[in-house]
Amino acid sequence: MAFIALFVSVLSGAGFYVRSVRQQVAQLQDSLQCVQEKKYILHSGQTFTAYDDYLSLFGLKDVKEYPYFQIHPHLGWLVLWGPQYHHPNWHNDGDSARLMPTITERWAPDSATPELIAMRGSELFYNGRRNNDIRLTFMKGLRPDSLFTFIGVYRFSMSQSDTTHIVWEKVADECNLQHLELLEQLRN
Repeated sequence: MAFIALFVSVLSGAGFYVRSVRQQVAQLQDSLQCVQEKKYILHSGQTFTAYDDYLSLFGLKDVKEYPYFQIHPHLGWLVLWGPQYHHPNWHNDGDSARLMPTITERWAPDSATPELIAMRGSELFYNGRRNNDIRLTFMKGLRPDSLFTFIGVYRFSMSQSDTTHIVWEKVADECNLQHLELLEQLRN
C-alpha cells in the first residue's frame, strides 16, 4: 500500500511539474512574440541619425531626391515625411514639448512675393485635401540630441487648414511596420 501511495504521489508530482513547465514555456513564447513584435513598432520619441536610417525600414535605400518626402513603395497614400522643425521656408511649427500634436506648415520664404505665397498656399491646401494621405513623420531638428525624431502618424486636418496654412493632426503615436495597411483607416 505504501508503494502505491508513493507511486501516486510521484505521478501527481510529475504531472504538476509537466503542467508547470508547459505554462512557463507558453509564457516565454508569449514574451518572445511580444519582444519580436515590439521590434517592428515605431514609437513616438524614437530617434534616427539620418534619412537612410528610417527610410531603410521601408525598403528605400540611397534616396538622393527628396529624402524628406517619400511615398511608400507599395502604399501610394502613405508618405514618409522628414520635415525640418522651424524650417526657414516651410516653418513647421508646433508644440515640441508634447511631440507635436499638430504641425502647422506654411510656405512663406522671405524672398517670395505675397502673391506667390498666396498661390502656393492655395495649391498646397487643395492638394492636401485631394491626396488625403497619411504621413509617418520623422521631424528633423526637434531635439538637440538627434537629427530625426519619430513623432507619430499624421493626417491633413480638414477643419484647421486653409489656403494660408496647412495643419497636420496626430492620429497615432505608434506604428506597426508589419501592418502598415491598417493606417489607411486613419485617413479622412
